[in-house]
Amino acid sequence: MKSKFPFGLMRLRKGKSASDIERMFSNREMPIVQKKYDGHLVQIEKKSGKVKVASRRGKDLTSRLKPIVSKLSKQISDPGVYIGELIVKKGGKHQLYDVQSIVSSKPARANEFVKSHDVRIALFDKIFDGASSMAAAPYRDRMSELRTSVKSGGPAFVVKNYDWDNLDKAMKSSLKEGGEGVVIKDPDGAYKITDPDSTERKGSQWKLKAPGVKDQSDDFLLIDYRKGKEKLIFDAAQYDDGELYIVGKLSGLDKQTEKSVAKKIDKGENVVAEASFQERLPSGKYRHLAWVRLRPDKPEKSVT
Repeated sequence: MKSKFPFGLMRLRKGKSASDIERMFSNREMPIVQKKYDGHLVQIEKKSGKVKVASRRGKDLTSRLKPIVSKLSKQISDPGVYIGELIVKKGGKHQLYDVQSIVSSKPARANEFVKSHDVRIALFDKIFDGASSMAAAPYRDRMSELRTSVKSGGPAFVVKNYDWDNLDKAMKSSLKEGGEGVVIKDPDGAYKITDPDSTERKGSQWKLKAPGVKDQSDDFLLIDYRKGKEKLIFDAAQYDDGELYIVGKLSGLDKQTEKSVAKKIDKGENVVAEASFQERLPSGKYRHLAWVRLRPDKPEKSVT
């Protein structure tokens, strides 16, 4: 497979518990544990001396990260495609709101912020080495190649691997830095390249939250939609002082419900639904909306 940058990045599976995951590896090498960084997933290509950065869904971020891009060009091997997390640290903790501000701001404003803040990229995979795909190679081999492809002293760093016996240590370190848990990876696992609009979780990597860290839920109005590759993607909105504002994107509905909701929207109706979320940002937008259920018992004006 040739590198077609950008592409769709694999979504992590949700781990129920450490014991459930441990049972899956009872007769083979135990999984690798890494801290889960609270930032924005990015893909990076270096080709013929030029570096490009894109989001998980392929949005070009290069023009917003010029101070980092110029340093990355000296830090990562050429050619190659890398995957990591764009993070901002203040007081030793990750600041998700600042990361989202970089991604959503105009290039000039984003670059000014990057120049004056501690903006890093935590690299955890390398899936292309020139024209050759490494996606099918075991993760341990991709990680080994990654470590030899990144020089120290720049904005990018390779994440630390913890062995399974140090899961608690990794979890505590993540929480201390403002994260929410760890990522668990099969040493033999391949990387599953996907479509940018895909909501499917596949592959052999899991995110595991610390005990007591749970998603919250809220009500939203589904007011419009567009067609993704596999699912419809709905605009989720809420009222604020009588005005309706879009606060996130929601997908993952089953086919029957998806069809029913789309039909109502086509008729000009708004549909009340419940969704879980990881965080509500100061901007009023929601991070990581996930489908829960319809709420026909709730009046539209109650969605605030």
